[in-house]
Amino acid sequence: MIYAGLDLHKSFCQTKICTKEGELVKERRIKTETEDIEEFFEVKNAEREIEKAGKEYKVRK
Repeated sequence: MIYAGLDLHKSFCQTKICTKEGELVKERRIKTETEDIEEFFEVKNAEREIEKAGKEYKVRK
């Protein structure tokens, strides 16, 4: 299993993907634009969940 984090800001966000054991898989500072976020978290045929301020949003591509 992998875990992903996204710290959103107005213009840029900090992203990180780690394994269950805490090993860093991928980390990047990207623009806060839909296409940049989707590209970073690209996972074919997978449902993704985004948690923001205690609320969960399902994101499907």
